[in-house]
Formats: sequence, C-alpha cells, structure tokens
Amino acid sequence: MKKLLIELLFLSVCMINARAQSHSVSLTLPSFAKFGVVPAGAAINVARSTPAQGGDMISIITDNTKWINYTSSVISGRTRSIMVRQLDALPSSVYLRVVCGNCPTCLEGNCGNGTTVSLSGTDQLLVSGIAGCHTGSGISSGRQLTFRLDVSNWTTLTAFSASNIRIQFTMVDN
Repeated sequence: MKKLLIELLFLSVCMINARAQSHSVSLTLPSFAKFGVVPAGAAINVARSTPAQGGDMISIITDNTKWINYTSSVISGRTRSIMVRQLDALPSSVYLRVVCGNCPTCLEGNCGNGTTVSLSGTDQLLVSGIAGCHTGSGISSGRQLTFRLDVSNWTTLTAFSASNIRIQFTMVDN
C-alpha cells in the first residue's frame, strides 16, 4: 500500500512538472494543373467510306481510342477549362467533331463537364468547371474522346486524299 502511494505521488509530481509544447507546421499546396491525351503518339484516324449502294449516305467512321486525363488543384472559388482547336485546315466541305465523354473514373473532386465541339481554328470549350480533382491515368481513365468526320456542305463535297491535321488541347484558368 505504501509502495502504491509512493508511485501515485511520483506520477502526480511528474504530471505537475510536465509541460506542453506546441510547434507550427507549414503546409503548402500550390495551384497546379497537369493533363495529357493518351495513348500518346498514336494517330487519330477518321474517314468516310463509300456507300454500299447508290442513294445511301456515306458511312461515318469514328475514332474513340483517345482519353484525356488530368489532375487539378485550384485557388478557392476558381475553376479551369480545357480548350481544343485544329491547327491545320480541312477541305472546305467537311469538319471534325469531338465528343468529350463522361468521366466515370472521376471519383474524387469536381472533374467538370464535357461537351461536343466542331473543331475550327479558334479555341472551343471542351471541358468546363474543373476544380480540384483527378481523373485517373491511362487508357480507359478520364474522359474518352470520340472524333468524327462530318460533311458541312454536300453541294461542295469533293473527294480528297488523306489529310493530316494537328489538334491542340490547352488547359486554362477561368
């Protein structure tokens, strides 16, 4: 019993002499944006094929092998957008349409809203309202992009051989 009292007395003296210390911790998370179109280096191939018989429409061939992946950290109250445009001209009777699919892999944050655009030489809004988020990386993650070649003017439609054009994607702060 005497030993228990001595131990309790010792603990109470230690607790009275104990001092709390606090330390400041510096935390930083900068605003940043990283994005990419995958698979990198693979061509986008769209074409129109000849109809099976006279009077039929020209068949549409689409390419949906590209995915756009991104990670974003924004300043409070701000958002980002992804813009797209073609850098080279197409024959005057056709245009390239891009459909930006949903983002099923965006499980955390606000990955924004995708849309469908007809490409031109000026920036077009492809994804809006991106805040803090990540879409996942690689094929089958992020937003699937579908490219489609459409006819803009049937009366001036002429045959043309393969045309290679460049497409530019840009992530911008709003």
